[in-house]
Amino acid sequence: MSAAMEARALSVLDSLDQAVLLLDANLGVLLANRAATRMLGILAQAGSAPRADELLSPELVECAREVLRTGRARLGVAGHARGDASQPNPVRAGISPLEPGEGGARGIVVRLAVAASLDHQERRRRMQERLEALGELTAGVAHVVRNPLTGISSGVEFLGRQMARDPVQQENVAAILREVRRLDGLLEDLLRITHPAALELRPKGVEDLLREAARDLSARVPGARVRLACEARVGRPRLDAEQVRRAVVELAVNAAQASPEGAEVTLAAALASADATLVELGDPLLRIDVSDRGPGLPSAVRRAPFEPFRSTRSGARGLGLYTAHEIAARHGGELRLADEEGGGTRAILFLPWEIRDDD
Repeated sequence: MSAAMEARALSVLDSLDQAVLLLDANLGVLLANRAATRMLGILAQAGSAPRADELLSPELVECAREVLRTGRARLGVAGHARGDASQPNPVRAGISPLEPGEGGARGIVVRLAVAASLDHQERRRRMQERLEALGELTAGVAHVVRNPLTGISSGVEFLGRQMARDPVQQENVAAILREVRRLDGLLEDLLRITHPAALELRPKGVEDLLREAARDLSARVPGARVRLACEARVGRPRLDAEQVRRAVVELAVNAAQASPEGAEVTLAAALASADATLVELGDPLLRIDVSDRGPGLPSAVRRAPFEPFRSTRSGARGLGLYTAHEIAARHGGELRLADEEGGGTRAILFLPWEIRDDD
């Protein structure tokens, strides 16, 4: 690479917030942008070009070798990168081939983003431990409670048929059956969050997914008004369509219930560029926005938005945001919440966008 070309490339890379390294076929650093030098503590020393194995943890170096060997990109690889004072930073890396050649690549591009902070990881670990304990308890409770609930439901339905001509008793029977269904639904929710289904990643049209989510929203919140907006270029990324649709529906139900009567809920999808604050890397990312014109997030929810069983609405289970957040995390993505200008809330799902050659 000529000095002029190198200067132009470095100028472009320095404008990015994301840390970027260009490595040669021997994993030597050809270029490091300003964000990378800050993250990795690289010093500008004449005649001193660091190697990847001096900066990145062994799992990232091995992944880099694999990309060089195969010419196929790897996204969202977890590892560590050297920091100032020899303190390693937990990172996620996207590693892509540069100038593919016969039998592999002549170089690679490594994009790095700092993973969640250690404090955040510790909170996640403690939450996971609580959920695992809750999962064991839930499975036991479901086994013990469901059989009696089925018996109660059958018995009440039988009594209802015997009292078919008594409207007062029919109303009582209906109230009992509603409570039985509510308890059964709560058990189902608990089992779903403590025993999540494995991802089944397949190509899915995002516009179709949003239309299906809008139909589900209309069934759960009759009268809800929905506006759809989907960039044509988002195409058919690989994702678990059923789980992502469920996440969108949970967010849309929250939005519809928070909105004034007659106000629209917007479901929008577009491609977005990764930045240094996103947990998962890759260019582009699939971004799905769910927006409302309600009063905004209550302070109690704002303090811990993704904690399960937290809700300010009477009768709500408080699992919508938690469910959407966990589905995003299982895809290697992230859920964010933001205030809308002029009032309202925007929930933003960032998901890895990938189409493989064999699709």
